Amino acid sequence: MESRKQAILRAVVHEFTTSAVPVGSQALQSRYFVNLSSATIRSELAELAEAGYLAQPHTSAGRIPTDHGYRYFPPRSRRTRRWRAPRRDRRRA
Repeated sequence: MESRKQAILRAVVHEFTTSAVPVGSQALQSRYFVNLSSATIRSELAELAEAGYLAQPHTSAGRIPTDHGYRYFPPRSRRTRRWRAPRRDRRRA
C-alpha cells in the first residue's frame, strides 16, 4: 500500500476510535493533511473502501474502518517489548 494511503487509513482509524463518528474528507484535510485537497482525500478514501479497508455507512456519511482496516496496523503491544521489572539482586551488600 502506498504511504499516502497508509497515512490516510491510520488517520481514519485514529479519528474513528476516538470519536466513534464516521470520518469525512474535510475533517481529515483540516486536521491531518492540510497540503492535500479534500477531493484527493475523497479519491484515496474511495480506493481504500474498494480495497476493503473502509466502509461508508450511507452515501452522505464519512468512512469507517472495517475489520480489515483495523488489522492492517498491528497493535502497539506487539511491536514494542513488554516492560519487565528489574530482578532484585539476591545478595545484599
